[in-house]
Amino acid sequence: MKTKYGLTKFVVFLTLLIGTTQISYSQCNNGTQYGGTTAPTGGGSNTISGCNYASEYAPVTGVAAATDYQITSSIATDFITVRQGTSGGPVIASGVQPLNWTSTVGGTYYIHFNTNAACGTQSSCRNTVITHVPVPLPSPDDPCTAHTIVVGCGGSKLSGDNTGMTNSGIAAPSCGSYAGGDVWYSLVVPASGIIKIETYAGTLTDVAMAVYSVSGGCGGTLTQITCDDNSGFGNMSKMILNGQTPGNTLYIRVWDKNNNQTGTFEIDASDLSSDYCVTGNGIDQGSGCAQLTSATNNQLGSIWDADDRFDFTSDWTFDFSVNLGSSDGGADGVCFVIQNDPAGLGASGTSGGSMGAGGIANSLIFEIDTYINTEDRNDGLTGLGCASGPDWDHLDVWLNGNVNPGTCSSGARVVPSAVELMNGAALYNIENGLNHTLRISYVSASQTITATILNAATTVTYGAISYSPVNAMTLFGTNAPYFGFTSSTGGLNNQQSACLAPSLILPITLADFDINCENNRVQIDWTTTSEINNDYFTIERSRDGINFEDIATISGAGNSNSVLNYSWIDEAPLNTVAYYRLKQTDFDRQYSYSKLQATECQSNNEINIYPNPAADAFSFDYYMEKNEELTIEMYNMSGQLVLQKQFNDLPVGASNSLVNIETLSNGIYYVKFSTPNGQFINKLSIVD
Repeated sequence: MKTKYGLTKFVVFLTLLIGTTQISYSQCNNGTQYGGTTAPTGGGSNTISGCNYASEYAPVTGVAAATDYQITSSIATDFITVRQGTSGGPVIASGVQPLNWTSTVGGTYYIHFNTNAACGTQSSCRNTVITHVPVPLPSPDDPCTAHTIVVGCGGSKLSGDNTGMTNSGIAAPSCGSYAGGDVWYSLVVPASGIIKIETYAGTLTDVAMAVYSVSGGCGGTLTQITCDDNSGFGNMSKMILNGQTPGNTLYIRVWDKNNNQTGTFEIDASDLSSDYCVTGNGIDQGSGCAQLTSATNNQLGSIWDADDRFDFTSDWTFDFSVNLGSSDGGADGVCFVIQNDPAGLGASGTSGGSMGAGGIANSLIFEIDTYINTEDRNDGLTGLGCASGPDWDHLDVWLNGNVNPGTCSSGARVVPSAVELMNGAALYNIENGLNHTLRISYVSASQTITATILNAATTVTYGAISYSPVNAMTLFGTNAPYFGFTSSTGGLNNQQSACLAPSLILPITLADFDINCENNRVQIDWTTTSEINNDYFTIERSRDGINFEDIATISGAGNSNSVLNYSWIDEAPLNTVAYYRLKQTDFDRQYSYSKLQATECQSNNEINIYPNPAADAFSFDYYMEKNEELTIEMYNMSGQLVLQKQFNDLPVGASNSLVNIETLSNGIYYVKFSTPNGQFINKLSIVD
């Protein structure tokens, strides 16, 4: 982190401190201005300063009359005074942060920062933020009162509440046990025509959702496009729409199943033509990557995942990529931020030592800090103390935008100490120009989240830090928060970048994936309710649930909003417990997996084939008790019949015969032998 001030400001501070003889209790009136901002709107937050001292005031312009605001400081015990009109004007409110207050008239207000109600002073940086506290909107009880969801990077979650909602009179939707009490939203279709709409649990944990097109305005004719009940997290709803007409308005209806529960939920919408949002000085590098800062002073950039959310109701592990630059004396570092800030995908924090994460509300922050200065309090690192300089690259944890609060000897910590990055017994310099893996994992049973820094190949670990318990509803206000990276530079710099993981969810809505043993064969069935850019499915099988082999490939639908059913039969099961999973691959070659399914299904394999692998022909041994017909069918991995041969004159007793396969391409095939007494399956490899 960087020291923001030089000698001039320190002398000014000493002069003010020495010259101050009168102390005003409860209504502080400082004499030095630093920082300032305009008043936020729409529930947003604006940074007042990344480095206010507890002896300064900062103006906030554009304050609306009779409007609620909140002032926060990264120092938990700070005392705040709000004055109207001038820096010494009437006191509107005062108290320990966070301070909630209501403006009386429109105009400029002056925010004074001190350490306590006795107007204590302190020459250490604190991040200061003003947040607009909107008056709760009335619940939208019909399409014409619908709240507007902003789609994409300018959007954030909207809160919903079905308390007191009635039947809007629109024809009942086709799913979700509708019994009235609906809540309505609207959105404008983006240029891509591809949208994901998702709900998240609050006190309501089971809601359904339907989407409608409209003719004749909100009070006109609504036509249902699609309906979903349980495709989201838990029993919440999620749907993906593609091929929609850009600029059209769609209406979204949300209701509780059977209308027997009331409470709160959240809803948002993503433009699936872009998987991520880049803000500030960040530069989009494609494929989910962004340069967060250039090797230039006073940079601030971030990248947020636009279409995925972490699910804090289950276990997960995801790998991301970070690069901290190549200047060991540079600064400042990168933060991985999990947040549910009112600004959503447009969230942007304070710079310098806060590394772009300062002031981001409802957040858990893992910092990769690459610079220590004299204003950094003791992180508990061995040998660090209050020394300044670029050493001791380390991991640390912060909450709610309070990044590195306090001084060397004070400040609220979240974990007992930071974790040095080590390469064996030596301190590790992560500013070496190399890409590194940042692994974020969560264990729901213990509510523990862990960040680990590894090399790009994930074979060497340089450090790991954990935080628990993570009560997501308390910390974020949701079990499905946003996530991404922030970074900044101050008086020194580095070119710093980060890459998000590939999509954390299937680009298909997978309603079912089932396997069953039937007649000594494994029947595999799955259903999708929507698909986006879905090239093909691969069925994978394993004996141990760890090492898998491909056993079939089935083409996907590409793009679909309809319910599609798929089926495939494993004709040659493993004669033991077998594990199956579904791999889905996009047209751009990104892929994701379904959950595992297991079954035990015995095969009736009583015919031996050889050689295996074979080239131009293979032989098979058999035993006939009487003259019977035998039919041979060969299938490729996609289940297509590629060869069929019938034998009518096989001799009684033990014998063998030859099958010509020189017309078949190299690959894996299933060979099915059929007689009046049964069917027998073998697997055959063909090679040159």
